[in-house]
Amino acid sequence: MRKVFIALSAAGALLVLGASTAAQASIRTEPDATPACGDNCFNLYSLAFGPNQIQSANVPGDNGGSGWKVGQTINLKYATDSSPNEDFTGGYVATVAQLCTEGQLSPYICNTYGTSSTYDGNFPVYESDFSPYGNETGLCVGVQRPDVNNENVSLQWCGDGPGTFWVADLAHAHIGYTPFLNGGDTSYTHPMVLAVYTAKGIGRRLRIERLNLLTGGYIANEEMFALDFGVRL
Repeated sequence: MRKVFIALSAAGALLVLGASTAAQASIRTEPDATPACGDNCFNLYSLAFGPNQIQSANVPGDNGGSGWKVGQTINLKYATDSSPNEDFTGGYVATVAQLCTEGQLSPYICNTYGTSSTYDGNFPVYESDFSPYGNETGLCVGVQRPDVNNENVSLQWCGDGPGTFWVADLAHAHIGYTPFLNGGDTSYTHPMVLAVYTAKGIGRRLRIERLNLLTGGYIANEEMFALDFGVRL
């Protein structure tokens, strides 16, 4: 599968997420990716909890050497440069139009966001590869059942179906944040998007939910995300 590291060659695609993302990153003082992963790693965070809470795989031991497997859930956790569970290499894969031509996204995504839609298939699509200390595992952030509301986001084999693809819904981007549609969504009413859900005993868990469109066309803060890169000490 083709993959281009965001940190190296997809800067242009990320710019459309909103100019304020760079401004937010420039004032960030907390560390994030481990030094071994460095600028090849990116950090996903939410509008609800801010840039100091980033995606982290729930792998026992948090040592980067072993223990990771399909099905392990993903949370937002306090950013640190010493946790390999927070290391993800970001891959800009292609546009919606390109992946729909190859049959790699669901019919719903292709019909609603593809070349025949008002968006012309131009939205960028990403995969997020779990890469402790910069070592890609081949396990990506995705869902096993992309048609199930409140399905936990978890580690799944990269490229093994559309559930590991995430489409940046730029039509709803706001102040540097955007919803991310799951590439395997089969809904024809309200799309499934990445969301953070907080509950006792599980922390701030990532899952997919129906897009929550608020008054004025805004999206719920728990469904809005942004990216930045590398280590900042």
